[in-house]
Amino acid sequence: MTSKWVQLSSMPGNFTVKVSGGTAAFLEAPFPPAETKGGMTFADCLISFNTRDCLWVRPVSGDPSVEITGAGIGAVIPLSADVAGTAEPSDWDNAETHTRPSGNETASSSPSWYYVVVLAGQSNGMAYGEGLPLPETYDRPEPRIMQLARRSTVTPGGKACQYNDIILADHCLHDVQDMSGKNHPKADVAKGQYGTVGQGLHIAKKLLPFIPADAGILLVPCCRGGSAFTAGADGTYSDSTGASEDSARWGVDKPLYKDLISRTKAALAKNPKNRLLAVVWMQGEFDIDAKPTEHSALFLAMVEKFRADLAEQAEQCTGGSAAGVPWICGDTTYFWKQKNEPAYQAIYGGYKNKTDKNIHFVPLMTDENGVNVPTNNPAEDPDIESIGYYGSTWRNSAATWTSADRASHFSAWARRGIISDRLATAVLTHAGRTTVKADVPSSETEAVTTTLLSYRVSESEGNLKAQGWEPAGGKAEIISDAGGTGGKAMKLTKETGKSSWYLDHDAGTGAELLKNGGLISCR
Repeated sequence: MTSKWVQLSSMPGNFTVKVSGGTAAFLEAPFPPAETKGGMTFADCLISFNTRDCLWVRPVSGDPSVEITGAGIGAVIPLSADVAGTAEPSDWDNAETHTRPSGNETASSSPSWYYVVVLAGQSNGMAYGEGLPLPETYDRPEPRIMQLARRSTVTPGGKACQYNDIILADHCLHDVQDMSGKNHPKADVAKGQYGTVGQGLHIAKKLLPFIPADAGILLVPCCRGGSAFTAGADGTYSDSTGASEDSARWGVDKPLYKDLISRTKAALAKNPKNRLLAVVWMQGEFDIDAKPTEHSALFLAMVEKFRADLAEQAEQCTGGSAAGVPWICGDTTYFWKQKNEPAYQAIYGGYKNKTDKNIHFVPLMTDENGVNVPTNNPAEDPDIESIGYYGSTWRNSAATWTSADRASHFSAWARRGIISDRLATAVLTHAGRTTVKADVPSSETEAVTTTLLSYRVSESEGNLKAQGWEPAGGKAEIISDAGGTGGKAMKLTKETGKSSWYLDHDAGTGAELLKNGGLISCR
């Protein structure tokens, strides 16, 4: 193993790492650390990491080898000569395990119950990302993330399954429209690189650290590309197979609605402990060219019918009622707004005006800098040969692309990144605050909350270091703020050239924080 810092993971996430044959140091940093920089040291053990930046490793003593496993939230860099000392599988079960505080315990691979997340709508809500799937790294399945089956096999040519079975979730979920045969020209189907890429798996991965260790995420895919409220064929519905693949019309008691409500109930019926967390909805594009002004009322009527039909499952719903389950409504690509802005505003503006009904719009068209979120337009989805990724340019005909209007759908990378980031954040924001807590016996005393750290702009003239804080990658300044205590607030600005910026503070006994949990409050 090299004596310099080596990048073990290029993305944040949850990873399990094995150290053998010596002692190695680990460090979290957005850029290559200086050779003189220290880190956390471990010898001959397993470590569970939850990172916010890149993960780096270097030897300290002996001749350590380091291996990283693919279980976890983020992507995993494959083993290389610089990182792994052996290509032989490790005896993971007989290694001593250490856990770095991560906000969640290491969970077993078989959850005892699930948070149910329903995915419904049309093509941008499902696997329409045209880039090459990467099931061994960035799109790697997670054993605590499952889905309700629809197709006859879990994967093309794979293990048989039946309608509404609980099966492993991957990059191409079992939606009403089957995208599993829409293979990328560069795909190696034997490696699982079949079909197209959706965001469902990645939404679930980003929710996973926030749920109990014995729980999992059960996705209920119900999307149909090209579906609308004011256009499209109704199709048919069967209790044994769901909505037919030609179903393209949403609305109260339409086949697509029956599919949605019946599969939601089926997911809850799998276990009385299962809880309906949220419905993630992305739809509206095909109403733009139909009757956009009618969309909002039809959508609301369907949501109200959905909630009424779940009355008997109220105890299994977030907040104790179907009305407590948020509908998280995602935006669309810039293509559709440019095509017909008044129609876009009629449809997506309707989502924005329903927060009082627990319906929440999530903007996805641009990033935090106002740049359009990447689509399947080949210019926005280039190859990255160094990681074995090939973009949408290879899909150069109707036989392989998802649509001739290439910018009409978000790219595979957008779905892995900003799309799933924002949708998962919205789920946590609107469902996480109201999720029913486990019953606590009346004999237990209420837990005492201890403040480990704080910052007040009114103390020490707002000086960060005087209050135990250390800024990194950003500039801190005191500004006027009418809503702040004493009319002041602290503002952090990212430095030019930095990929991230944050404040760091020693939290004291990390084991206690891991054991008891914590609460972060800010304004």
